[in-house]
Amino acid sequence: MQKVGMAEKPLHVRRFKTSLSQWVDDPGKNDHVPSYIKKDCNVKLTNNVGKTQNANRPIPKRRSTIMGRTNNESENNPAGTSGVSTASSGRIASTIRFLETQNIPAGTSTVLTSRLERNDSTIGDLESMNIPTCTNTVSRLRRTASSNKTLEQAYNASTQRRISDRTTETHQDQITVGHRTGESKTMRTLPRTQAPATLSTGYQETLNSALSSHSTASLQDIMDITRELHDNDTNTNVFNDFLPEIEQFGDVGQNQSADALKDLLIQHRNMTINPISSGDPLQMEVRRGNVLSDAITIIRISEHDLHNPLCIKFIGEDGVDIGGLRREFWSLFLHNISSSCYVTGKPGRQTFQQNFVEKKKKTFFHLGQLIALSILQDGPGLPIFSDIVTDYIINGETVVLNLDDLPDGLRDTLDKMQASASDSEARDIYSSVLDIAADVGFIVPLTSFTRCHVKQLKAAFIESQISSCKDELNQFIEGLDTHRVLSLLRQTENMASARSLFSGRVKPLTVSQLRGLIRYSFKDGNAKGAEEATMQGFLTFLQATKGTATIINGINLQPKDVLMWLTGSTIVPAIGFHKPIDVYFSPNNTFVNTCALALTLKTQPGLSPADAVSYYTELIINSQTFTKG
Repeated sequence: MQKVGMAEKPLHVRRFKTSLSQWVDDPGKNDHVPSYIKKDCNVKLTNNVGKTQNANRPIPKRRSTIMGRTNNESENNPAGTSGVSTASSGRIASTIRFLETQNIPAGTSTVLTSRLERNDSTIGDLESMNIPTCTNTVSRLRRTASSNKTLEQAYNASTQRRISDRTTETHQDQITVGHRTGESKTMRTLPRTQAPATLSTGYQETLNSALSSHSTASLQDIMDITRELHDNDTNTNVFNDFLPEIEQFGDVGQNQSADALKDLLIQHRNMTINPISSGDPLQMEVRRGNVLSDAITIIRISEHDLHNPLCIKFIGEDGVDIGGLRREFWSLFLHNISSSCYVTGKPGRQTFQQNFVEKKKKTFFHLGQLIALSILQDGPGLPIFSDIVTDYIINGETVVLNLDDLPDGLRDTLDKMQASASDSEARDIYSSVLDIAADVGFIVPLTSFTRCHVKQLKAAFIESQISSCKDELNQFIEGLDTHRVLSLLRQTENMASARSLFSGRVKPLTVSQLRGLIRYSFKDGNAKGAEEATMQGFLTFLQATKGTATIINGINLQPKDVLMWLTGSTIVPAIGFHKPIDVYFSPNNTFVNTCALALTLKTQPGLSPADAVSYYTELIINSQTFTKG
């Protein structure tokens, strides 16, 4: 009573103690009533004789079920109305007096339960007297009466709980209101949205206190159930069934898997990008050292120019772009974005960095637009993302969780946790990552952690690569559907091939694949022998890029560096090259035309294999297109 503010209201104190005292007289009710209340109530009842009876009228021992009346009604009913005669039944008369003291609004059909075996008899009395009742509540009473044990427990609850039960049991989907007249008995149904009549102030305060106690008890029940579920390993294992499988997805090829898409993308480009002959290209003049920032700046103001062919010019350099400069631009763009402030994570397993400012500037949307243009116009897409991010882009959901997406140190910690011999050992390891686990939303107390939680912890860490930057990813995906590119990639038959356009696990270009892109052209006559010997030296150099023979001053060439030198691209474009790389021979020098995809080799039949490797390695390292790292 002190908790709900009733202890300072004498009227309510007297009513509450009087109610308890009256109910104590009934056998079987003494167990839950403190002895000091019984003693104190006896004294109070003696002192209260002759005082106002509105506050402490005796409550009937028996709870019957009748139509309610207000305290404004008397034994002499007004003309035109019919009431329930007190002479009809002693039980009904006593209950009428009880309802009058509670100020229950007139016309409300309510059903109050009596004890155990009296339920059926009371309901039968009402039905024999044609007194309307709430059907839903009567049905509930009949079911309750069949379970004596449950009803006995409910019957021994506190007075506040009984008041709450009596009030809430009539709150069904509809409230039935009976209108009694001298001529007929009719029923009217009110929708649930129509509120019942307002209760009196004293009764409402008592009701609020009872509901408050009921809510506290319900919250405690929920906490107990939650604790039981948290301590139950079986429930944890059931939850694990809802998590995606944690495994490696498999290799993603060096855009060879995109070959199935190549013809489809070319056809889509022809429908969405104007021909080069239109004479109105999307001109991008960029600085070689600021390709990423310059490209984003230009695309922001080129919304109405996206259907025109892309034309690249590097500021301060000569050259006309007929394909080669465009491929070089996309390679530099890919290199810069993978080491920019827009992404985070280890190389090849990256995701977007949460960035409030750039998100508000719609930078990630414009990045998506640029990648859509890359896929259609000689670029490789954006193959830098982790598996889970790639899944989200292509499938719109998580398909497989790959532990390789995590930083190496964190993955090792999780592996040790999984292999721990006991829950105690797992907790010790879990304590070392407790803070970063909370950062990704994994809130499990150290004392409650078991080995069954390891799979959930792994999933939380991996899925944080999406949840931490979902707004940025969604913005990127929106921009990626420029020219309906993403819609094309998300078609069921294209999904597997499209992974290589975004997955950072694209396998590096192999020497065999590179040699398959080259087409030799030898002259007839005496020069053919010298040209074949020169070509053999170049193929020896290509073979050496598989090992350490091409390391000069600590720089190790790889096949992708050779491809960049020959074509301006480190990765085969999504739409492929428009022709093979033709190799010609000249007595003067060696040079490359990336636009025409042509290599001219200086005829040097006398070069030893070692000299040939050194010669071509130095050429590539000193070329303009070579980029360290």
